[in-house]
Amino acid sequence: AGVFAMAAALMGAPENEVKSLALTIVATLAGPRDAWKDAARAAGCVPLCARLVRSKHLSVRLEAAAAVRSLAANVENKRMLVEEGALHGLRDMLDLQLPEAKKRASEAIYRLSNNQANGLDLYRAGALRPIVGLLSSQQPADRALKPRAADTIGRVAQIHAWDARPEAVHVGAVPALGGALDELASDSDGRGRVAKALKLLSRHDQLDGHAVHAAGSTVTVDARQGLVPPDPVAQGARAAMSAHGVRAKLATIVDAS
Repeated sequence: AGVFAMAAALMGAPENEVKSLALTIVATLAGPRDAWKDAARAAGCVPLCARLVRSKHLSVRLEAAAAVRSLAANVENKRMLVEEGALHGLRDMLDLQLPEAKKRASEAIYRLSNNQANGLDLYRAGALRPIVGLLSSQQPADRALKPRAADTIGRVAQIHAWDARPEAVHVGAVPALGGALDELASDSDGRGRVAKALKLLSRHDQLDGHAVHAAGSTVTVDARQGLVPPDPVAQGARAAMSAHGVRAKLATIVDAS
């Protein structure tokens, strides 16, 4: 706990080198154990890391993104990081034409995206568009980041972040994922993760867990309410898949879910 208190104090130093060192300490020590993530939060490191992601200095931002990634494996930290604005800073890092910045930001965003509230905040922060941009990027360095970007889109669909799902389809997730299927033809793991994201975008389930997808039908059966209307987002995703030839590509891949 004393080390994290020291790191929190150093993050307030005027020298960027000192800030970066403090962030590196947090990223390294907070990673292995939940108890250490709790200790970092108790020492005040979580909001400081979230704010430093928005620093004007690249070296500080890079280390802050790494620290956010380590801290975000903890439920309490995850929510606090989002509330303190980490997603906005990470979104802006994705727009930098720097492979390391994109890598660290996309990893941190993935860690933050696995609950419903954070999925909605991902949408509200405008982070879905640059995530989709990674999937459609023609930069060779971005190829390795595409499976993780697909994982993030899949998480948004899987946790039923209803505002985020239509936004993902609207900003072109389906054709971007379809293009990634082609680009990752020699990467069976990456291709499977892309396929899973597509399937999650195009399925229809209910939040309460009582609904089941009626295979081959556009109607969902709810155990308490009977029939509920078709999900227009899932229908839109399936239509986009057909329009962009993605359905045919998926048919050649073993079920990734």
